[in-house]
Amino acid sequence: MRRTGWNNLRVEVYGSGTTRIADPGDELGRAENISFSTGFPAGLYLEGECFVPRKALRTWQVRGGRRVVFRNGQKLVYEGKIASEGFEVGDVQGAPLETVGYWSGALMQRRLRKRWSDQRLDDWAWAWQTGASGAEKCGIDRTYRMRFTPKAEAWTSGEYAAVRYTMPTGQTVKKIDYDYDLQEGAQAWEIAIHNVGTSTDVVSVTSSGTAASQSHTLATPSQSIELRYYARANQTPSSDGTYYGEFSNITVYSETSQINMEEICIDAVGTLSAELNSSTGLVTAAGTELDLTPFMEDDWATWADVLARAVERGDGAYNPWAVQVVGSESVVSPDGLPVLKLWQFPAETDYDLALRLSDRNLVRQVQIVRDNLRVKNWVVVGYTDENGVQQYVTPDDDASLKNTDSITAYGQRDEVLELGDSTSAIALAAGQRYLAYYKDPRYRVRGTLVVQGYVRGQGKRVIPACEVTAGMRLRIEDVLVDAQGTGLTMTITRTRYEDAGEYLSMQFGELDTLLFPRMVWKGKAPEDEVEAGDGSGGGGGGGRERLNWKRKVGAKPGTALWDRLSKMNWQEREAYLAAWRAKRRKKG
Repeated sequence: MRRTGWNNLRVEVYGSGTTRIADPGDELGRAENISFSTGFPAGLYLEGECFVPRKALRTWQVRGGRRVVFRNGQKLVYEGKIASEGFEVGDVQGAPLETVGYWSGALMQRRLRKRWSDQRLDDWAWAWQTGASGAEKCGIDRTYRMRFTPKAEAWTSGEYAAVRYTMPTGQTVKKIDYDYDLQEGAQAWEIAIHNVGTSTDVVSVTSSGTAASQSHTLATPSQSIELRYYARANQTPSSDGTYYGEFSNITVYSETSQINMEEICIDAVGTLSAELNSSTGLVTAAGTELDLTPFMEDDWATWADVLARAVERGDGAYNPWAVQVVGSESVVSPDGLPVLKLWQFPAETDYDLALRLSDRNLVRQVQIVRDNLRVKNWVVVGYTDENGVQQYVTPDDDASLKNTDSITAYGQRDEVLELGDSTSAIALAAGQRYLAYYKDPRYRVRGTLVVQGYVRGQGKRVIPACEVTAGMRLRIEDVLVDAQGTGLTMTITRTRYEDAGEYLSMQFGELDTLLFPRMVWKGKAPEDEVEAGDGSGGGGGGGRERLNWKRKVGAKPGTALWDRLSKMNWQEREAYLAAWRAKRRKKG
């Protein structure tokens, strides 16, 4: 098969860090049928595979879990971990390798339980302390507040009632925000925040009054704190609710900084020191941050899901963002570990790649449609508040959740989003971002666009096909688009490159991060579940069937049939495979 000369891939395997394994026979240098995929916004690198011709009985240092890199010359074009390795024996001996990117191979393998910011008031979060000296003499109201009301019984000075908040093991309470209201009348009562770790009251209120927006950072962080209500004299209160101590708008933090997507990403880098490079240089701060409070994970989700959830709501200016794991050589001081990247979606007013429908390297075209049915211009956002109550923010509450120009042009198109545990502020921001994305018809691409060898960049640059990744923007120059003039720019959401024919397949999916794709590795590549035969590897065929299709149909290396099949383009290949399958079915 004729090669363009732009792509010359080589496989490298590393034992640790930046140290490559010993490969005295340069067996990896003979790797063939190299292919890999990239994804956006999650990813970056997804599944990959190759076949290394070698004797089965020779010793080899390639092991599952080791870092693998595909290079085009000196440029890293794919990085991941070996997910499976084995032997193929028979007329052709060799080792098929299947790889997976670090989003799946690392971030989806690590789980956590952490409460960055918690606003719950129920007894799962704040446990009533039955052993407190005044526990039987006091009641508590948890309806949007924590109100201690003493019963009409004799209290002794020093007796108290309390509720306790406890962080998961290994974590501490570092800060608490709250409002308070103490009404003691002519008696002596006190409310306090008690550090259980140091057995001291760190904040106390001893006089009747109210105060809002209080914030206290614990000098000594503690796994547990208590809200306490003390009697400071021997006294008997009335039973009419005149006396009480109240905390409301309570937020408990395990960090002292603002809880936003940048903070979550930085925590991931600090926690996953064995999986990620320590650099946070690619974790970009938003110009307008969106406070994610409350934000917590109490059910041992994967880090991949937590990061996706932190980023999928965008920033405070309604811009969509992406979080990815990119190549280890993206930083000044690489150590063999991949790098976490947080960045705003690229603006489609500019582009990275260019293509014309008349280009000779265009192998397969796509259908582009303007989807008017997906227009949404009246958005309702549902969420669950800190008391577990279902709430909704609608355009009737805030007009920024509807677009009158879109309603006039297309009629009212309603959408209801569900965020789960959240706040009205976050719900409003999510709805505004969704509205901005869907208020006008969007162009959708049906099918897979396939090129061979290279893609043009801006100016006179030529970019090898293997170096194109999801997240790049492609401009189709000879398409007329309303309101944009000539040229349609789209962000690539998935690529697959097959080195055997230097084919690059590009797909263009929805970029709304409320629909953030979760890239999952379940022992086989996600593409393996797609029906075989969609063309040049852009989402088709089982991994080994696609990888060694010539062997599957009975061809052997060095034979005339093998040489004939090797010279086929993708259309000829698909026709041959279809005929072969039909013949096999006929034979029963």
